[in-house]
Amino acid sequence: MPIRSFACFLALWLVFPSGRATAASAEKPKLAPEISVRQLRGGRTTLRIKYPWKAYTQPSIEVRLVTSRKADAGDVRPLLFVGNFMKGELKVKIYRATDDAATGTVILPITEKELDMDILGGRNALGKPAICIARQVPEDDPARGAGAVFPQLSSWALDDHTLYLNLPGKATAPVLGAAKTYFAPAGKLHVWFLRGNEVVWREEIEWKGMGAGK
Repeated sequence: MPIRSFACFLALWLVFPSGRATAASAEKPKLAPEISVRQLRGGRTTLRIKYPWKAYTQPSIEVRLVTSRKADAGDVRPLLFVGNFMKGELKVKIYRATDDAATGTVILPITEKELDMDILGGRNALGKPAICIARQVPEDDPARGAGAVFPQLSSWALDDHTLYLNLPGKATAPVLGAAKTYFAPAGKLHVWFLRGNEVVWREEIEWKGMGAGK
């Protein structure tokens, strides 16, 4: 190979060492997420997230509300729901619940790995049938509050870069039990964006409770 041709090849190899590396760069845009709390028509308090979510495989979002100011950051971790829970019979239940959400409200209690959760569904603020998996974190937990998992982001998407997530509040509680206020109280929100079981980013924001927002 002539010296000039080899030099050109070497330069290109250093910039694009392999097709795999180039694909990985495209799959992981290095952008910071924009998270805000919005009050939409009808009184729905909604979490708006601007981020190129569709560039990732198996994308999901997990949210944790911590109402105790004494909780350590180490006490607050994601469930890694898609990788650890969403399989087999539960996966079938989630897809069926999403179908049922097109025609009415879905409230389906489940217990997985000794955790009590509820599949909640219905038409969201975008008018799409959608579900989330909600969990009331017990009062005796140092990081008490609530959790929600959004395993099907396309149901919550305005476009490829904008998500509107309806967090469950105390309006759901009369059906599920008076103790389940979910995200109605104020506290701190921990938000994770995941690709499968991999945490891509984590953010914390102040949460003023249901009814707050712009």
